[in-house]
Amino acid sequence: MRRTPPQRPVQTPPARPVVPNRPDGGVVVPTPVVPTPTVRAEERRPQIATPAPISTPPPLRRPGG
Repeated sequence: MRRTPPQRPVQTPPARPVVPNRPDGGVVVPTPVVPTPTVRAEERRPQIATPAPISTPPPLRRPGG
C-alpha cells in the first residue's frame, strides 16, 4: 500500500457571505428592491406657476458694489 503524499488543505470559500455583527445570525439576506415611486400622486398634478411679485425683485448683487 503506497503512502499518499501529504495533501495541502484546500481552502473552500464560504458558501454564503458572512457579515459580522448581524442580528440575523450573520447570513446576508438580499432584500428585495421595491420600486418606490419618488413622486407621489398628489405631487404629480401639474403645478400652477405662481407669478413672482414684481414689486419685490430677487436680491441680486448690484454691479460695481
